[in-house]
Amino acid sequence: MRKTLLTSILLLWSACVFAQAEEARYNYYDKTIVRNADGSTDFNVRFSLTVLTHTAMNSTYGQTYVTYNPNHQKIIINEAYTVQKNGRKVAIPERALTDVLPALAAKASDFNHLKEKIIMHTGLDLGSTIFLDYTVHSDAGFNKNLDFTDRFDATSPIVKFSYTVKVPEQSDLKLLMCSPEGDVTPRSDVVAGGQRVIKYVVENIPARSKDAYQVRNMTKQYNFFCTLSDFETELKEVLCSGIDPEIQKWADEYRKKEPDGKKRYDFIRSYVAEEFTSVPVPYAATYGLRPVSKIRQGAYITPIEQAYLLQQMLQACNIKADVRVSFDPSLPKEFRSLSCARAFYVAECFGKDEKLLNPSQVSGYATPAMQVGADREIVKPDKGLDLNKEYNLEVKLSDFGSEPFFVLDLPVNSAGVAGWAMSELPTKREVDFEVPQLVEECDIYNIKVSDGIEMRKPYSSEIADPMTGVAMSVASEVSDNGATVRIVRRISIPQKVFSVSQYAKVRDIITTWLDRNTSRILFVKK
Repeated sequence: MRKTLLTSILLLWSACVFAQAEEARYNYYDKTIVRNADGSTDFNVRFSLTVLTHTAMNSTYGQTYVTYNPNHQKIIINEAYTVQKNGRKVAIPERALTDVLPALAAKASDFNHLKEKIIMHTGLDLGSTIFLDYTVHSDAGFNKNLDFTDRFDATSPIVKFSYTVKVPEQSDLKLLMCSPEGDVTPRSDVVAGGQRVIKYVVENIPARSKDAYQVRNMTKQYNFFCTLSDFETELKEVLCSGIDPEIQKWADEYRKKEPDGKKRYDFIRSYVAEEFTSVPVPYAATYGLRPVSKIRQGAYITPIEQAYLLQQMLQACNIKADVRVSFDPSLPKEFRSLSCARAFYVAECFGKDEKLLNPSQVSGYATPAMQVGADREIVKPDKGLDLNKEYNLEVKLSDFGSEPFFVLDLPVNSAGVAGWAMSELPTKREVDFEVPQLVEECDIYNIKVSDGIEMRKPYSSEIADPMTGVAMSVASEVSDNGATVRIVRRISIPQKVFSVSQYAKVRDIITTWLDRNTSRILFVKK
């Protein structure tokens, strides 16, 4: 009896702990895509969410955000209310619905028409349930290919999730739903009244980890893909429309002023990489590109526009160039589209061999070992970077001012590990860790030291993980007379995905590499 009672108490305690750890719970989450007879599209979202913590109530789920393009879309709020724990229903008032400028368009006036609808969930208390049902209506011609790439796991568990697609019967529709356990089979697939209706249902989806830098294998996650088109057709429509007349006019005049082809090539790369500020406006926000003339008039550019502009300017100067697109290697070819692209590059034939350019970099080539298919798609974008950069620096007495010492911060190569924003990685993880790229990076600093100055011993270290091959080192060499200092910093990351058990050592190496104290040199007056 005592044993049974003790077991019951332990089970009850375990259940309480689990409940407390759970921030919120989706009772159902339904999404429906409808392609109407006139070519317009309705995307409906409805869910019921029970909040279980103050964080969920006041922060995580206090608002719902929906980004849309009012030039081609409108949002209809079908239902929005809260049912409190005591059963009282609280409707969301009109004043709790507001439109703001999305952060992604804040620094780009040509995209200031984009809106973010904020739905404030009112009347929340612990144990209350949010009910929301809204529809995003898109005009005919906007997202004409019905390109949807939708990740549907959440940081709270989902009891029942469904995805329904309704299209005209004759539509050449391609659909795929993935989960960590494999592809999901449709619950139903019927034709009625001239429409094909496909419905997927997935039950008991666990909460997604909040860890950053998770493994990006799209087919091993809860993802939904839908399209009516093919990638090659989309590329031709968007990126192969011929050279813009204004760009051609500029190129004709520029060739007269600058006969040296290499100088023209270098200028174009520098102009495209440095003249504009990159803004994170996704292709799916507009499903089109601004005219090249419009892009050149502004001070900002989207990633796809940057590749497009580089292609246009090179072609206008009689250099063969084509945009290349990289995707998650796991994504099936038939579901690839510009709206789910990972990055954009430009392949050029200025020399004898085709080279792959990163539009945001002034010089060098992107992942030299990338294999590029004839269909303009990068089919193996995971080879990695081989970065070697040498800096020539000088330390003079005038650098000290009135101080007896001077601290030199060595410049960092933002194209490598420094560009990953990993300086504050958490000490623990719940899931596997993936770095953006494989890297072999070596930074060499040649420092000329004026008379009357000497260097205090700089940071020097060598850290390696024999299990993964990840390693870094910092070494210095001073000439006999102290007039020159040579510092060599190396880091090697030969694999992309690390298990939870491997993470701690890899984290230590990366954070040490990014610690500014490891690239900070102290000089003193003699």
